[in-house]
Amino acid sequence: MSGTSVVLATYNGEKYLPAQLQSLVAQTLPPAEIIISDDGSNDRTLKIAQAFAKSSSIKTTVSQNARRLGYANNFLQAAKRASEDYISFCDQDDIWHPNKVERSLVELKRSGAYLCVHSVRLIDAEGQSLGFANQGPPIDSVFDPLTLPPWALFWGFTQTFDKRLLSIIATDLRGNDNIVPTNPLAHDRWIGFLASSLGRVATIAEPLVDYRQHPSNRFGHKQTPLEIAKGMLTETPDRLARHRDISADRAELLMRVAVENDNIVVATAALKANEYWKRLAALFDLRVRLYESDAFKYRLRLMRDLIGLGAYETYVNGGLGRKVFPKDLVLGLLGIRPEYGLSIESDFSCQP
Repeated sequence: MSGTSVVLATYNGEKYLPAQLQSLVAQTLPPAEIIISDDGSNDRTLKIAQAFAKSSSIKTTVSQNARRLGYANNFLQAAKRASEDYISFCDQDDIWHPNKVERSLVELKRSGAYLCVHSVRLIDAEGQSLGFANQGPPIDSVFDPLTLPPWALFWGFTQTFDKRLLSIIATDLRGNDNIVPTNPLAHDRWIGFLASSLGRVATIAEPLVDYRQHPSNRFGHKQTPLEIAKGMLTETPDRLARHRDISADRAELLMRVAVENDNIVVATAALKANEYWKRLAALFDLRVRLYESDAFKYRLRLMRDLIGLGAYETYVNGGLGRKVFPKDLVLGLLGIRPEYGLSIESDFSCQP
């Protein structure tokens, strides 16, 4: 099958869920199925979903988890029930533009990408426009493997992806989240990692979802220019060490894929990605030592090593990006540590 399965995770979403469901029905290319997985709502969410399933012209299944799974695990376990070749994650409180499914599916098939994402229009709780967010390059483009920022975040509700991604590595091996380390890795960051490491990612400049901003959001597009500026001069050895360890874990996972996967194309891509993530782990290890050392001469040597290894080159050239250099220069080499900083939960730059 080459249609789209919409996977909709719900939890106490009665206020906005009806509008979201209606936007799914109004698609120019309707999804082949809608899978609604409720994570133990105690409001009318489940009843709304069940009533929709009975009346909808689109095949819709509704289930409720026996115990709370959390949003990431809820999405991923529901996605495993998808019967179509492509999957679109769907949040309960947004509104899809009528051409979202069709536009995303056409782009995936045209580009041969594993993942397609798009820009969004921001709206408030009442549906009034707050502007736009492109979450990356504001152009229609296709990115080859390992050419996007390693910690790039593509919001789940913008993602339509090839279902085969879910069978490459078991989701319970994905480890903890790099932004909220007490949680398992978010569903969208997991899919983003797999897709950008092993295949192409297509981006669409056109906004295809109204992304609702309201106090009950689990996450939102909330950074101000001042927060972004502060984030560029905020870093800790613990955070760097966490990214080092995650990079090393990802390298190991990809080596397993290279050795065990029968698909030669996937195995070859995994081997190349293994080298990429091993390199990142080594660069982050140098940065950890740069931030931890009390000896200026040693820090100077580490900085020279990082420069020599191309740590501050662009992502396409295997570096961490040029924005990291002033951070390491001020906070690492010179040891100047501002008293302020972003919390990890609000850092949507995702680029340590």
